[in-house]
Amino acid sequence: MNYFVTNTVGEQSSGIEHSEMKRLNLFLDHGVPAKVVTTNYYSRFHRNFAENGLSDETSLNMFDYFLGNLSVPIQENPAKAWLAKQDGEITDLGEETDNDKIKIHGWKVVNGNQQMLIREDVNDGQISSIVYGTIDNRVIHSEIYDDRGFLSQDNIMTSDGKLKEQHFFSHTGEEIINWRLKSSGVTQSIFLKYKDEQRIFMNNDGLKTFFLDEINTIAGGDSLIISDRYENTPALAKMTTPARRYVYIHNVHVNDPSNLNDPDLNFNYQYVLTNPRKFSGIIALTEHQKADIQNRFGKDINIVVIPGGTTTTPTPISIASRPRQHHLLAVARISPEKRLDLAVQVAAKVKEEIPDVILDVYGFVTDQRSGIVLNNTVKQLDMIGSVHFFQYTHDIQKVYDESVLAISTSRSEGLPLTMLEAESNGLPIMAFDIHYGPNEIINNGESGYLFKDGDVDSMAAEIIKIFKDPFLHQKLSNGAYEAAKKFSPENVWKQWLQIAKIDEKEPASK
Repeated sequence: MNYFVTNTVGEQSSGIEHSEMKRLNLFLDHGVPAKVVTTNYYSRFHRNFAENGLSDETSLNMFDYFLGNLSVPIQENPAKAWLAKQDGEITDLGEETDNDKIKIHGWKVVNGNQQMLIREDVNDGQISSIVYGTIDNRVIHSEIYDDRGFLSQDNIMTSDGKLKEQHFFSHTGEEIINWRLKSSGVTQSIFLKYKDEQRIFMNNDGLKTFFLDEINTIAGGDSLIISDRYENTPALAKMTTPARRYVYIHNVHVNDPSNLNDPDLNFNYQYVLTNPRKFSGIIALTEHQKADIQNRFGKDINIVVIPGGTTTTPTPISIASRPRQHHLLAVARISPEKRLDLAVQVAAKVKEEIPDVILDVYGFVTDQRSGIVLNNTVKQLDMIGSVHFFQYTHDIQKVYDESVLAISTSRSEGLPLTMLEAESNGLPIMAFDIHYGPNEIINNGESGYLFKDGDVDSMAAEIIKIFKDPFLHQKLSNGAYEAAKKFSPENVWKQWLQIAKIDEKEPASK
């Protein structure tokens, strides 16, 4: 079996999770079984799996596995039915959006010396959570309900409001996991009922390692298990059953991408780079990064190079027929390393020659300060109305079909999936020549242009030239379609054959 391990697959997944989905589909398309595995508990993961195209056959959550909640049908658990049974005073609190961008409706129920806050998911009316507290607003405990309609977690609080214990339940109501915490919030112990035995773990890594060993054993051993997130990497290193254990490096491995000898490693990859021989190997996105890692950490480290995504082969759409003429497309989360304020600077310079230029930004905010800087830049450069912000979308294909040119201003990358997607849809790409990825994807002068890092003037000048020359624009678009073939599913699959577990063939998906 082939397992791709991450923390969560959420409503708004990042490029790493999108890369996992493409990898999963590539394996399934070649008749090779694989699963995306998540290790965090969250009540809506089954819904999120489905929204990202995952099924019970192609996904697995650690808590779902231990709690015996695999393939459980949806049960009716409406909040309004619970409210109808209450005798206390009920106050309607209205709707709000929670941290996961889900609309919820809340009510407060006061009954004697106790008050309760119940929330329902607006989409289906199911109970989302119930918080129990005293009349003076001290929280006693909170119940979290799986979106399939049953109680799955109960959080017990101390008298001073700190989380003390977490109890996790099967869909039949049996307590399976008791998670105890110290006053500092650090795990004290984890008690797990599993196969008629009580097991004790001292931390989350121990539980994860046991889980990975179990699913590897059940699959017959020698599974390919890839850690895509640093939180799961130590657990992968400590496995005791025979497996092909790899860590995927999705981005530049140092904090300062301009100095590859920077002593401060990217925290996401610090464990694997300081303990590389505890694993079967490392997966790098480019040959350039492979060489840089081996030059610094040891030539004997096993590193295989496999792109993080594949390109599609859509029917070409001419530039002239696309509706978003003179639009620049930036698909990126709003965070420091993406430097979208530089994209606004580029657009402002283009606007001096092309007055109707628009910068379309698609992505969610992961860093509030970056969002503030970005908005201030828009105002300072008088670009209000010329920069359009869009929320995360599951229909990015429509955006690519309508757009005419892509722009990237990142300070570092790995092998950006958004660039692969843009190029495969015929969009010329403007990017800074940074570590790593743009110079692997863009054929400079043929499918787009590379610029010295931070050179917004040259980037803007080239965009102006392209927008003023329809023949050049179409030529670059044709070059983008051609350059994308390097990352075709067939070519990328050949690279996966270096390490994939392929002896359990299934019929290829259609």
